[in-house]
Amino acid sequence: MLDAAHKAAALGPALDEGLPLAGLADALRRARTESSPESIHALRTLAAKLEARLRLCGRRALRDDLRALRRACAHLRDLDACPPRSLAEEEVRARRAAQVARLARDLSSHDLEALCAGLSFVPRAELSNLLERLAAWQRKFVVQGRAAWREEASIALHALRRRARRIRHAREWLGLDATDFARAHSALGRWHDLQVSGETDKSPLEESLRVAKLAWRAAAKSVLEEGGSK
Repeated sequence: MLDAAHKAAALGPALDEGLPLAGLADALRRARTESSPESIHALRTLAAKLEARLRLCGRRALRDDLRALRRACAHLRDLDACPPRSLAEEEVRARRAAQVARLARDLSSHDLEALCAGLSFVPRAELSNLLERLAAWQRKFVVQGRAAWREEASIALHALRRRARRIRHAREWLGLDATDFARAHSALGRWHDLQVSGETDKSPLEESLRVAKLAWRAAAKSVLEEGGSK
């Protein structure tokens, strides 16, 4: 029979560990009132981190709300970070204004207080379950990456980028070294941004793919060294 101390040690971190839910509420308000590139990025990142944590816990409740928030910010973030090269500055500004109006509508459709309150009631999961699920994610990252790099198809590489992001956020939450996955996530993100911007020069695209592949290999190697894949 476990005593209280052992039971506490057997549980994973709280959902808002290092990520106070008050910060999410503030980010939601700022994104809705300011719509600055910084506020949009902050909200999107917070939603992605919380969504990854819920997914690692195996909980579906509230994930749809967080996913909707992240996706509501996606187009505006891409426009800020990598505007289409085919558009003039005035066209980019006009498109951004339209996206800001759309984001304001999307955010106003959410009961933000209820979302934050709901997240605060999510119980802590058993640490062993979190680690088992993380190991499964990492094995999938290796297998998925091998297939993606054989064809270098955009859809497969986008999926690999999303998995790298989830693993990075999960490892950071659990206090594990996430350096390799952060590099893979960032490198694949750089390739994604070039794709979104409509980059036509093959050299930057090819270089970004080369760097991303090296980053994936390093992360995959760390998985194999941890014994997470055979």
